[in-house]
Amino acid sequence: MVGTAVARELFFTAERVSADECARLGIVNRVVPDADLEKESLALAKRIASGPPIALRFMKDNLNRALGDDLASCLDREAERMVEGALTEDYLEAVAAFVEKRAPVFRGR
Repeated sequence: MVGTAVARELFFTAERVSADECARLGIVNRVVPDADLEKESLALAKRIASGPPIALRFMKDNLNRALGDDLASCLDREAERMVEGALTEDYLEAVAAFVEKRAPVFRGR
C-alpha cells in the first residue's frame, strides 16, 4: 500500500506510526475518534451493504484477480462483467433510481 521504499523503512526502523500518519501513508482508510468508531464502522458497513450486491461481487473479484493476472486478462474480465452486470435487474433499478432522483433498492438479481 505504501510502496516498497516506505515499507522497508517501516520494517527496518520498527518506528511506531501514529494513526494520522497511517492515514497519510494510506495504510488505513480513515481515522476516527475512539468514541465514534462503532458508529462510523456501522455507517460504512450499512453504506456498502446497501449497494448492488452483484456489482460489488464483480468488483471484489476483479480487484482480487488484478493482484495476479496480466492486464489484458483483467481488462477482458472487467468488460465481461460490465456486460453481465448490465443484464441484471439491479442495473435497471439503478438506472430508474437515477432518472427518478431517488435512492435505489437493490435485490441481488
